[in-house]
Amino acid sequence: MVGISGIGAYIPDEKIAVRDLCPGVSDYELSRIGAESVLYEPKLTATEMAVKAAEAAIADAYMDPEDIGLIINTQASLHDYLLWVVSAEVQDKLKAHNADFFDMYQGCSGFVTAIITAESFIKSGNYDKVLINSAEKWDASIRKRNIGRLVYGECGAAVILEADSERNQILSHHTISRGDFNDISRMRIGTINPPDGDYPDNYYNFDITNIEKSRNEMVPINVENFYTVGEKAAEKAGLKLSDIDYIIFPSVGFGLFEKVMTRYGHDLKQTNFSYISQNGDCGSADVFMNYYKMINDGKIKSGDNVLFLVQGAGFTWGSLLIRA
Repeated sequence: MVGISGIGAYIPDEKIAVRDLCPGVSDYELSRIGAESVLYEPKLTATEMAVKAAEAAIADAYMDPEDIGLIINTQASLHDYLLWVVSAEVQDKLKAHNADFFDMYQGCSGFVTAIITAESFIKSGNYDKVLINSAEKWDASIRKRNIGRLVYGECGAAVILEADSERNQILSHHTISRGDFNDISRMRIGTINPPDGDYPDNYYNFDITNIEKSRNEMVPINVENFYTVGEKAAEKAGLKLSDIDYIIFPSVGFGLFEKVMTRYGHDLKQTNFSYISQNGDCGSADVFMNYYKMINDGKIKSGDNVLFLVQGAGFTWGSLLIRA
């Protein structure tokens, strides 16, 4: 069975207080944001964080980098350079010279989407070992690192997928994609509005571009879609939701987190809830950075059934169910 044989993360030592990022925020708004501070990396680029996370995953898998067959990078934030291939730089820095590589963009759901893709590659016999990595830097793409009640943090995460792994075996997954929500959020600069045009400053930031559609059409189905992808994943694995030991959810505000866990009937103690006040939403790297923390803190143990839930702009809701 395909599984994750190595897990790594790069977690910065520094943090920024949410009150400094969002001056004037009320106590009530702060409680709904759910984060007191967010992870902050002042020196390293996103690619450098991704490389450090990848090095940790390779060491955890006791692997030679030259044994890696494929590298997938899934960064959701703006890359270090607008036009380049992050995974190529990762290949070079790791000296994984036998690896193919490509970048996958699926917003904050990209890491789980890459795992689903890599599992298919491995099952088809194209690759035996696949490295998936990501890291996020937000200052260039999100003004003051917050959109509504989401405040974004920085970190890196990486995993090694292998055939016949005895660790973190992939049991199932499920996605729901709604392309009709693609106009809800975007960065307005592109070939339609080239960067050298005379446009407002906010065109250079990723933001909510259709707030009414978000409130009236997406918000009402959001919790249910998070529930459905998990329910379907459990069903595909021949499990009940009561068989899931832990749920790992993006580090979003307390409000949405609590609503989704209430829908699942899941105790917050069996989630990553205790971490989110110090993380911020770390984009595509978020859920596996949380998984890394929970394993190292002794919360998740071998044999536990762990459900990952993700959401990415576009919009896609996704789930991944593994047995640790």
